[in-house]
Amino acid sequence: MYHQVIFDLTRELLRAEYRVTADPNSFPWMKINVGSRCSRHPCRRTDVRDVKTFVQGEIIKIMNLEKNDLEMKRKFLNMTKYGNCKRDRVDLILVQELRKEESQWTYYGDDELTVKMRMTEGIFDCLILDTIRVLNKIYLRKACE
Repeated sequence: MYHQVIFDLTRELLRAEYRVTADPNSFPWMKINVGSRCSRHPCRRTDVRDVKTFVQGEIIKIMNLEKNDLEMKRKFLNMTKYGNCKRDRVDLILVQELRKEESQWTYYGDDELTVKMRMTEGIFDCLILDTIRVLNKIYLRKACE
C-alpha cells in the first residue's frame, strides 16, 4: 500500500509539473489561475536528478516526513493562536489543508467571468431591443408615407 501511495503521489506531481499550460479551448478574457503548480515552477526540469530531487522533496513535504512529532507540535502551536489547548495530529492535518485550499476559496475568477458574461448579455439585449425599436419606427414612417 505504501508503494502505491508513493507511486500515485509521484504521478500526480509529475502530471502537475509537466502539464501543458496552453489550452486551445481557453478564451482570451478568461484569467489564468496564478496559484497553480505550473505557474509556481515556470522552468521545467529536464535532468533526471533534478526531477528526482523535486519529487522526493515534494513527497516529504506532503507526507510530513521531514519533522518529528515534537517539532510538528511546536509548529502547530505556532500556527494556531490557542497554544494552550490540547491538539492531535488530525488538527495539524486540517490546518495544513486549510492553508492549501484557502487560495481556492478566495479565487473569484469564475464569479467575475459569470458577472461579465451576464453584463455582456444584458448590454446586447438592450442593443437588440433598441435596434428593433428604431427599425420599427423607420418601417412605420415608410408605411405612413
